[in-house]
Amino acid sequence: MASKRNWGRFLLSILIIPLVLSVCISVSVIGMDSLCYSTNSQLLPQYPEATIVFEQHSFLRAFGMGDTVMILETDDELETVREWQARKFGSVARAAAQGSGRIAFSMTDANYSVIALDDRPGSQITLSSACAG
Repeated sequence: MASKRNWGRFLLSILIIPLVLSVCISVSVIGMDSLCYSTNSQLLPQYPEATIVFEQHSFLRAFGMGDTVMILETDDELETVREWQARKFGSVARAAAQGSGRIAFSMTDANYSVIALDDRPGSQITLSSACAG
């Protein structure tokens, strides 16, 4: 009789341990993705009224875990866009490096570039990030 009870506990543990492990991994991945997204969205905000012409990400969503590349275009002048992007990136990077965001900031490699459009007046903005990967 005791062996049947032990056998039942063994079977129950075989079912519960993978379930608990799956839940822990899922919560960790979702938490990490949220942390990456929050950090990258602040570091690399989309320029107001810019149009997304290309977007590619390697995991759940853009600017979450994994790699992201986003290209935007705007009719605004190159220097205006560069100044705006530098101001946004710099202020968030400084705050994160000095405050509680240091861990999240150290997990991500976020970059941007702004170039003039070739075929018409305006600017092209490239936002890229690699987070926890």
